[in-house]
Amino acid sequence: MSKEPTSAGWTQARVALDIDSVLAETIEACRRTAAAQVGRPLHEVTFTGDYYDSFRHADPDVQRTLRAVVPDLWEQPQTLLGARPLPGALALARRLAADGRLAGYVTRRPARVEALTEEWLATHGFPRGSGVALRHVGDRQECKSVSALELGAQILVEDNASEAQSALSNGMWAVLVDMPYNAHAAPDLLRRHRGALRLCARTAEVARHLW
Repeated sequence: MSKEPTSAGWTQARVALDIDSVLAETIEACRRTAAAQVGRPLHEVTFTGDYYDSFRHADPDVQRTLRAVVPDLWEQPQTLLGARPLPGALALARRLAADGRLAGYVTRRPARVEALTEEWLATHGFPRGSGVALRHVGDRQECKSVSALELGAQILVEDNASEAQSALSNGMWAVLVDMPYNAHAAPDLLRRHRGALRLCARTAEVARHLW
């Protein structure tokens, strides 16, 4: 179980940042890639709210094509390099780095796209270099918090409730960016980990929990 943090703990602890849907609007980028792949206007391809069955189209034939192609789209350069930084993401990372509190970035992306991740971070000016690591957890069974703890982080900023739960179970604290796919889990997590978990609607609100 995570220990009860003090107010000073939240404002002094080192932080690990997830990338997709915390720093990068990867879902929207993948939706753009998916629409281009099936040759349909963007407004016709909608996000379902389910990360693993992500997009819908009214035409059954197009829908079948979407289901076939989408799993590969999450790793394509068009998606990963085309994702825009979410509002507040760059300012958050830079402020943490300036305070010496940015332990690094932890992502579920596979290691084979590490070069694309590095390029995206550099293109948009996210802090890197000595003391700011990048860990690709990929398909390994371990949760992101294992890597985050290895980096010396006490707080994980994450968009996935399962990863937040794992962090809390491993003694970390967590800030959960509330996405549609968390709706079933976030209220229960808050009840069970009050004090060690902070919930915010968007990345731009994360900073108020860390300072």
